[in-house]
Amino acid sequence: MSSWQTFTTLIARPNHNLVWAEYISYFINSEIGKNIINGLQAGGAQKNLNVSSINKLSVINPPLEEQKQIANILSTADEKLEVLRAKKEKYETLKKGLLQKLLSGEVRV
Repeated sequence: MSSWQTFTTLIARPNHNLVWAEYISYFINSEIGKNIINGLQAGGAQKNLNVSSINKLSVINPPLEEQKQIANILSTADEKLEVLRAKKEKYETLKKGLLQKLLSGEVRV
C-alpha cells in the first residue's frame, strides 16, 4: 500500500469532449493507472509529480459513451461493495458481542 503526501495541489481539467471525468478517476486509481503514475514521478528519496509529468500521462481512451458506461458500472459495483462492507462490519460486531457474552458466562449454550 502506498500513500501520498502533497505540499501543493495540481488541478487538472480534462477536455469533456474527449474524456469523462469519472472514467479518468477510476483509471488513475486502478492498478494500471497507479503504475503509470508511479513511473511518471520524478525526484530522489522524495518523489513528486509535476505538470510536465502529468502532460505525459497516457490514458486508455475508449469512445466517450463507453467511458460513461464503464464509470457507471464501476460506480454501481462500488456502491454494492460499500453495502457488503457495512454488513460485514455489522456481523463482525455482532460476533464479537456474542463471543464476549459466551466467554463471560452471561449466555450459556
